[in-house]
Parts: sequence; C-alpha cells; structure tokens
Amino acid sequence: MANSADSYPRRSRGSLGSGPVGSLAGHLEHFSYRDLDDHLRRMQRYAALMAEQMQRAGRRKGLSAVIINPLWRFVRGMIFKGGCLDGWRGLAFHLIEARYVREKYLRLWLASRAEGRAFVSGRFKTSARADAGELPSRSTTVEKHS
Repeated sequence: MANSADSYPRRSRGSLGSGPVGSLAGHLEHFSYRDLDDHLRRMQRYAALMAEQMQRAGRRKGLSAVIINPLWRFVRGMIFKGGCLDGWRGLAFHLIEARYVREKYLRLWLASRAEGRAFVSGRFKTSARADAGELPSRSTTVEKHS
C-alpha cells in the first residue's frame, strides 16, 4: 500500500468534544522544558534509564562509542537535519543531544567493568576518607607561590 494521507488512522473530530472546529489566528509555541536546567536534568535521567535498559538487554559498547556516537549525533543534527538553520537554539539543542548520547554510552561502557559498575550506581569510593563520609571541602584555600 502506498504512503498516502488516507492510509493513516485518523481520530474522529467528534471524539474530542462537540462544537465547531476552528483554527488558531497566531502561532502556537510548545516548550517541552521549563529552562536549560530542566532540559539537562531530564536528559541526564533519560540517559541513565536508557543505559540501564540497554545493559539489561545485554548490549555492550566500547570506549569508541562514547567518543564517536555523540560526535555523529551532533553532526547529523546540525548538518543533515538542518539544526544550523535554527541558530543558537539549534546549536544548544544538538549540543544537549550529543551530551545525552555521550552519557548514555559512558554509563553503558562503565557498567561493563567491575569498578565502573560501582561508580555508575553511586557506590564507588576513592579512599578511606570517602568511606568515612569525609569529602574534601570546596572552600580549600590555595597558596600562591611567588
């Protein structure tokens, strides 16, 4: 069967309610994210969930996927899908997409290693101080050498 508009299922207009159907006078803008932080948090969560799902399905990726796949996602989006035509919004979106892909494959790669699994799951400890719950302070002063 050919791809035509008639081959796709359509929802009856009556199923949405009764009354006349009209069109909007202006443009409708839909924002999927409240702000940059919201977008980054969601993509981080999606990367973690996807990596976990891929690991359970038995998928494994090497370090090359951590490096090459995000680069390809960025190039594909910016050049082949026209993201460059969207200006700074396209650039920001495709950088975030590349970050998502990098994190997903990084998590999958780390999960295939014993020490990496603990790191991904949050149980990784780097020293006895960390085991005791002591982490270095961010307010450490740095001495200037003259």
